[in-house]
Amino acid sequence: MEDIFFRIAEILATITGFCCVFFEIKQKIALWYFGIISAALFLLVFFHQSFYAYALFQVYFIATSIYGLTQWKKSEKANGEGMPISRISLRLFAILLVLAVVLTFCLWQVLLTVNENSTYAFFDAVISTLSIIATWMLAKKYIEQWGAWFIADIISVGVFFSCGLYPTTLLYTAYVVMAVTGFILWRKQLKKQNQAA
Repeated sequence: MEDIFFRIAEILATITGFCCVFFEIKQKIALWYFGIISAALFLLVFFHQSFYAYALFQVYFIATSIYGLTQWKKSEKANGEGMPISRISLRLFAILLVLAVVLTFCLWQVLLTVNENSTYAFFDAVISTLSIIATWMLAKKYIEQWGAWFIADIISVGVFFSCGLYPTTLLYTAYVVMAVTGFILWRKQLKKQNQAA
């Protein structure tokens, strides 16, 4: 009975996660609502599968989704349009890169302390770190978030497949394609914004 519950939760999380990224590509505020539902469901699934960092990331994703939702709504209310796409500076990129390395290492060590026999502790740390950074960049609507998602999603496909999380593997495979699509579409929109400015 317990396995059925988690399989249903995984399937629902997959469907709502797909909707989240679909609306992200379209730059629609609905992405945040679907993201919160998906994250709440994946929190259960990942905790059950002992992906503790990624389960904890779901809590972060829910909090950041609420922040992103308020930021996007505030921007929409202020200028009558959605929040504009922007690029990160070279300085911010360097800071985020250093943060990613440090956070990955620290998280990896914590995960090994929690479960020293964990086969996926390093990958759990990398995926979680990239996802944390990408989610923050999404809330700020930085186009570079697609690159972080792409790398995290590629790694996730391999990890989730090897753990038998097949609906989740399909979702993350779709996320890889959607990350490329999202980047292409957002880049076109960014060029239009820059030409109009």
